[in-house]
Amino acid sequence: MTSERRLRVKTLVMVLAMVVCANAGDLMLKRGMSQIGAVQLTASGLAQAFRLTVASGTIWVAIFFSERVHAELHDGAELGGLTAT
Repeated sequence: MTSERRLRVKTLVMVLAMVVCANAGDLMLKRGMSQIGAVQLTASGLAQAFRLTVASGTIWVAIFFSERVHAELHDGAELGGLTAT
């Protein structure tokens, strides 16, 4: 396999991973926000929403997937898409 072809395959795999992670993160965040529900704009309401958000495993999974997308974008920008290792 030529180095150009390997680079194209790697690029395709990275783009696919980014799309999957971004969509999974968005869906998990939507689910987590639905689980928390409406937030009252009072001190106690905001405190309760904060506690529920921090304790929500669904939101942490969404953050992980979103972070993966940003990490992959950063790694791709560092490489400049020019290497074929």
